[in-house]
Amino acid sequence: MPELSFRRCPTCGIFFRDLAECPTDATPLVEEEAVIDRYRILDRLGEGSMGVVYRAQHTLLDDRVVAIKLLYRHLAHDPATVGRFFREAKATSQLRNPHIVEVVDFGTSPGGDTFLVMEYLEGLSLRDVLTKEPVLPLPRAVSIVEQIADGLHAAHEHGTVHRDLKPDNVVLVERDGAERVKLLDFGIAQLSEYKDARLTQTGIVLGTPGYMSPEQASGDPVDHRTDIYALGTILYEMLTGQCPFQGNTAREVLVRKLTRPVPIPRQLRPEISLSVEAVILHALERKPELRPASVLQLVDELHDAVRRTGQGRTSRSQPVVAPPPPAPVEEPPIDEEEPLPAPPPKRLEPRRGTLGRLLPIAGVGLGLALGVVATLLLTRSSGQTGGGAAPKLEAKTSPPDARAPAGDTRLAAALPPDAGRRRKGTGPRHPLVVKRQPGKHEPKPLEVKKTVEAKTPEVIDSKTTAEVSSKPSGAQVFDEHDAPLGRTPLRVPTGKARKLTVHLVGYEHHTLKIPARATKSFTVTLGKSTASWEAVSLRQLKQMLDRGQISQFTYNRRRKELLEKRDQKLAEARAKLRIGEYTKEQYDRLVKTIEDAYK
Repeated sequence: MPELSFRRCPTCGIFFRDLAECPTDATPLVEEEAVIDRYRILDRLGEGSMGVVYRAQHTLLDDRVVAIKLLYRHLAHDPATVGRFFREAKATSQLRNPHIVEVVDFGTSPGGDTFLVMEYLEGLSLRDVLTKEPVLPLPRAVSIVEQIADGLHAAHEHGTVHRDLKPDNVVLVERDGAERVKLLDFGIAQLSEYKDARLTQTGIVLGTPGYMSPEQASGDPVDHRTDIYALGTILYEMLTGQCPFQGNTAREVLVRKLTRPVPIPRQLRPEISLSVEAVILHALERKPELRPASVLQLVDELHDAVRRTGQGRTSRSQPVVAPPPPAPVEEPPIDEEEPLPAPPPKRLEPRRGTLGRLLPIAGVGLGLALGVVATLLLTRSSGQTGGGAAPKLEAKTSPPDARAPAGDTRLAAALPPDAGRRRKGTGPRHPLVVKRQPGKHEPKPLEVKKTVEAKTPEVIDSKTTAEVSSKPSGAQVFDEHDAPLGRTPLRVPTGKARKLTVHLVGYEHHTLKIPARATKSFTVTLGKSTASWEAVSLRQLKQMLDRGQISQFTYNRRRKELLEKRDQKLAEARAKLRIGEYTKEQYDRLVKTIEDAYK
């Protein structure tokens, strides 16, 4: 017998190295050969909710290193748990996909150990990567999501829902100089053939709260769309650095997920484009029927959003140093009486020294001078016979000027309208002459008051609203600052003119301009996105690949779908030819039409 390097706890069945007692229950460890069935344990890799994973080596194939998952002994006594453990093995072994870990063996050893043998992966989990680099670049995040979606799609086609998708179960390995994704732990996956009450009830308490879908957290039946929600959560975390819902306890996280809207990603990372944000929010819809129909549709939407990035309003290529200001519509209505006293202190704040002490005196003098000017205007407007008094008043209020003698009645008419602005340094009384323009008989104090009111910060009147709707409905509406207002139909304040953006995944953006104080309804008809897969031929699909508009992954899948549709139509035509519904000439013309449409 070879020299033993492991000791084992007789209670939980875990192997330890260089310890005398179990760190969990302080049970003394016993020496035992670290061999499970035909696999010799080499090292410990990690621990999960159902067991411990070890790096092991086949005793007959010495050069083959595998990962063996050993079920806890106290769980091995529960027939339901053992049954679910083997269903994990069966579900995973049936999934032949390069992005799903390969299961090579499973069973029960002669000593009573329940085990699962998988391929050994040398790499880091996505959780380890996000710990070192909380925010990933958009291209890398898209690549990871694309590969996860490919693995999930293979599982969904076999009727398997992962239900515990999270960064810990995503391993990144290097293959052929590229980063490859491997999905782990289908331990709480639910096969369609095993949907009984006990499994559904077990599924409620399993899963990670931060990535669980709302229906899973509520205990409702789940399907493949719960994995779409988890994938959207992972994308949210990779681009913002945190999960959308956080809390001190699992209960707090689940309550927030069920009662609060998803925090806007661009409030955390302003450089995220509007299109990418719309894809994230689409995947994180609370109701499953509002999410993408499949993980592949989510990938298509994400690729389309990345293609749109940098065009028009969706571009966020310029770095933003400060966080974006909160949208005025998002905040509670502002009391209009509060901001009015604020402007005067802001104007007096930069004035210091002697000028600041002279301002009160200058203000009194300015008021008296304005009164004198108003009296002069009223006197002159009463008729030409009263013009004799005007020169005396003008001589007392007008400053000396080198271009005209003091007391000259033509002084105001001789000076150009912008003379006060060109002669700022000659004294505080020049604006009186500048503002006394011929034909202006409105008292000057009223003009000053109007000017002050015009500079008061504009406050949106929340009482005046207009309804915005779209065809189709459910589109997102963004304000002038690209802050989301909600989904159509909704009412928006129109105290001032608005410029809104209406966006729905799969449709073109639409800009809506609403005049101030508008109260009528505005309906936007959204046009389908130009990249409609229903109208794309094989030739156009290849052109999109060559131009870099779609990835090789999307090209291969879309090409396969187009060929399947073409073959289906050709098969229908042949069937109608056989039953005599088509003549040979009609059949040949139809075949040519179908082949030309899909070229």
